[in-house]
Amino acid sequence: MAFFDLEGHELNTNEFVEYYSPSYFLGVEKRTGIRYSQGSRYVEDVVMDIMNSHFESRLDIVRALAWKMGRIKHRESQDDQRFIYTSDWEECEQINPMRYGRVLDLDTLSRYIINNIELLEDLADNSPNECLLLLRNCNYEGRNHNIRGIGTVYLITLLFFLSHGMYPIYDRFAMAALLAHERNLQPNNMHVVVNSMPGKWDASFETVCENEYQEYINRLEDLQFDYRHDRRLDRALWIYGHAF
Repeated sequence: MAFFDLEGHELNTNEFVEYYSPSYFLGVEKRTGIRYSQGSRYVEDVVMDIMNSHFESRLDIVRALAWKMGRIKHRESQDDQRFIYTSDWEECEQINPMRYGRVLDLDTLSRYIINNIELLEDLADNSPNECLLLLRNCNYEGRNHNIRGIGTVYLITLLFFLSHGMYPIYDRFAMAALLAHERNLQPNNMHVVVNSMPGKWDASFETVCENEYQEYINRLEDLQFDYRHDRRLDRALWIYGHAF
């Protein structure tokens, strides 16, 4: 199992992180030959502050999801030192945005999370699958709400924030990078197929933390890097995965 630089030289995990992760951010030269967009350090710092503390408001949840969903204009945000969103999310801090032609009900999702924050954070630490099930069902004011547009990957994103990084974000590009590492594939020479996570209403979702998600975590842990406290590995994997 190995990572490679763009000249085909083998890298250990620490070398891999040092080689790829800096170019995740704007202002650093991109790794040529891999197509990917760069992020704002300002946005990343704000979002990681949310992860290290708590969801305290709807705004925190909006920013966390917009960051993961790619609804932030990173260059403009970096230049202005404020969050600037894509055109379809311009007013998301005040009103619910659209997603896949439907209203994404961030109002209800946020009220549910804020009203149940202590329970959700406890479950995120001790029973993550139960936490995901509660987030999926989103029982607010006595009934469940199916928040359309929030699928398995974004529920895991919320788990990442609620667990303060104990459980990592799941990303298909990072997964492609991990699979390429297992198979000793060099960048841009092979396409890696990544299986989709189970849908949130699939029967297998009820055990996703013990199965598909845990397999992802196991691959991260095999790298023997402190990904829970150091996001550089995730950034490097995200870039590397775009080469596959």
